Amino acid sequence: MTAIVFGATAAIGALISAAGLAAAFRAVRPIASPTLPAQPAGRLVLEGTPRRRWIPLLGGLGLLCLIASIGVGVLGALESRASVAVVVVATLLVMVAQLYLERRFVDRLVLDEDAFRLGQQGEAVHRWVHVTDFRADEDVIRFRLNRALVRGSHWRYWDGTIRNRWGVETRQLLRLLERYRERAMETAPSYLTGKSERSRS
Repeated sequence: MTAIVFGATAAIGALISAAGLAAAFRAVRPIASPTLPAQPAGRLVLEGTPRRRWIPLLGGLGLLCLIASIGVGVLGALESRASVAVVVVATLLVMVAQLYLERRFVDRLVLDEDAFRLGQQGEAVHRWVHVTDFRADEDVIRFRLNRALVRGSHWRYWDGTIRNRWGVETRQLLRLLERYRERAMETAPSYLTGKSERSRS
């Protein structure tokens, strides 16, 4: 009975994982490198990879079945240890492939006068007046939010990251983000900037 359950869960996990990886490979497309302006110029869109919500769900379900089959094989004292080893290797390969594909996905970034939005549907919205700090690190830009105005992380200094996968210079993108923020702060209410109306005039 153990062998049957092990074989069924392993086969289902392998099939679902293969379908999820194939769908993810098809979804990954090269992103044309945009030309960044030197100064904020209204709404700017850096396109990303189209993400379909069912693809990661499929991959997660496949991994869950593979891990379950390993548990069945180990806890059920399956006689064929080689079969368990094969499934373990297959599970590791699936995990590596998923990590590789995740690094090839590009988030959509939209900049406008009020905020920047990350995600295909702009799921994460951060207003410029809420951002206190940016820092560039290789191909990653980290940002910190004003904890007095918005809820931030309680256990880490940086509240979010922008992964530069558009083929542009990270420092150039950082300078553009900072200029958008500076322009927004110039017109923001004084209670957000900490400056008096006299000092701004």
